[in-house]
Amino acid sequence: MSVAERSRWIAPAYAALLVVLLIVRLAIGDRTLWLFIVNAFFLYAFLPLPLLLVAAVLTRRAIVVGVFVLAAAVWAWFWGALFLPARQVHAAGPRLVVLAYNMLGFNRDVDDTVRIIRESAADLVALQELNPETAHAIERELASVYPYRLLEPQVGVDGEGLLSKNPMGRATTGVSRDAWTVPPLTVDLTVDRTHITVVAFHTDAGPDHVAVRERQARTLAEYARRRRTALVFVGDLNATDQNGAYTLVAEEMRDAWREAGRGFGHTFPGEPGRQVGGSRPTILGVPAPLWLIRIDFIFHSPDLVALEAKTAPYYGRSDHRGVLATLAIR
Repeated sequence: MSVAERSRWIAPAYAALLVVLLIVRLAIGDRTLWLFIVNAFFLYAFLPLPLLLVAAVLTRRAIVVGVFVLAAAVWAWFWGALFLPARQVHAAGPRLVVLAYNMLGFNRDVDDTVRIIRESAADLVALQELNPETAHAIERELASVYPYRLLEPQVGVDGEGLLSKNPMGRATTGVSRDAWTVPPLTVDLTVDRTHITVVAFHTDAGPDHVAVRERQARTLAEYARRRRTALVFVGDLNATDQNGAYTLVAEEMRDAWREAGRGFGHTFPGEPGRQVGGSRPTILGVPAPLWLIRIDFIFHSPDLVALEAKTAPYYGRSDHRGVLATLAIR
């Protein structure tokens, strides 16, 4: 069968598939486990675009060209801005470099985590899945760099911690803890006499926890609506920017990567396999490709602006890589 003959039915079929996926993404949402997965990996519905472009050039059939233009336009709507030249932003206020890093609770290589924190040169570090070994190493090796520390390590994946170069103390009013397996850490930060409230979060993982994760995201959004000071949310959302939990938070806060990052910025899954406690899935015994989705985020309120966002150094010990953002007071 020739390319022209194949394209006669493949192009309309692909267009119909995109329409269905858009309906799921925009109208239905993450109502079930499988819909959550479909939305999380929505980006990969556009993998046929290069082949469709070749078919459009070779056949010059109106339907093939039309489907390509439609699909390319949808891709550009969702992700095109991430590939435009960085815009110049000028902010005279103080700057804050923030690192969000899920270090993997089963990662016993404390030197790896300490190295990443040092090389990030972050002013504020939010760690998810902080284990006791790493907490001890931080106290031993990074106390002089980060004099303000709030560490709550746990064996397994429920530990967390905040490290700061700037004065930091627990906030008097924090995010509601009712819906959380790992309650968020809420602190007040002072940066050059400017007060910023920081919430370090880690939502429940797994496609089967859609409802509880959205309840957790809703508590973050409700907290953002109540606050009147500058606000930063930092942590592992366990959902992508195409999922409902993200939408709930993004209605109130701005995504630093969307504002100042370049490229997709995927942070998961990393190198470790299940044999060392990582979450990188295997399909028929073959590990899934690396860096498929972005689930680690730094959100900020409108009175802050993101000047830069990038992924942190990575050396293969966690199933996440960190994300860094430079924020400034407007």
